[in-house]
Amino acid sequence: MREAASLVPTANRRLHQTGRFEEQLVDAILDGIELSRRSPLLGLLFDPVAVGETLHATLASDAWADRVRRSLADPVADAIARGEVRDDVPLDDLLAWIVRVAFQVTTEDPLPGRSTARQQLEWFLLPAIRPPGSRRAEDDARRRQTVRSSTRELTDDT
Repeated sequence: MREAASLVPTANRRLHQTGRFEEQLVDAILDGIELSRRSPLLGLLFDPVAVGETLHATLASDAWADRVRRSLADPVADAIARGEVRDDVPLDDLLAWIVRVAFQVTTEDPLPGRSTARQQLEWFLLPAIRPPGSRRAEDDARRRQTVRSSTRELTDDT
């Protein structure tokens, strides 16, 4: 648990830099992935076979929850106040979702020809935390429509 907790200060430093919250969050998660891949113990904790137990243990740990909350709550709350993150979901639920996604992306090894961890975070995590009606949310909706249209064209041609 202590080794997993070492990821929090790294994320904390990244999240307190200046700039857009989305970029800071993605970079913080990517830093955590890099740390976990360099550390033999974290490598075991984030092994695809063990990660379910690691995630369950960390989410059930009051100490872990307090540490994550102390580290992430202020930057996420600040991003909410700036209109960068949705405000229609309780803060603790947003934090839990961010941690779950970070754990998931950390456990996956990049495969040739597949999306990168950065792309997965940008495509799936960021749209989920964006405020509804924001310009970026509208751009996400347009991209989804484009994908749906091209998917229909593919199925119509067959």
